[in-house]
Amino acid sequence: MADPANRLFLSVASVWEMQIKSQLGKPSLRLPLEQLIREHVGRGSLQIWQVGPSHVFALSDLPALHRDPFDRLIVATARLEKVTLISCDPLVQQYPANILW
Repeated sequence: MADPANRLFLSVASVWEMQIKSQLGKPSLRLPLEQLIREHVGRGSLQIWQVGPSHVFALSDLPALHRDPFDRLIVATARLEKVTLISCDPLVQQYPANILW
């Protein structure tokens, strides 16, 4: 991730989930979520990946391993876009996708 040659993407599904969790007080962030993301996007170290219908339709190709709709959408997106997904979730790591951690 530290290699500037790598492009880093953050799914809008992740942003959505982080916003929900931050409103519940977990995790505690040093700055508001919007500001944190804007800083990273502004530095060029991160791009936001928009979710479209093709990503949603790609859910049909996934086995029912995980109940979390955000995680399933992120896996489907990574598979469809042929990118490496970074996750330490053991259920996510069971999907047939290129997963790192």
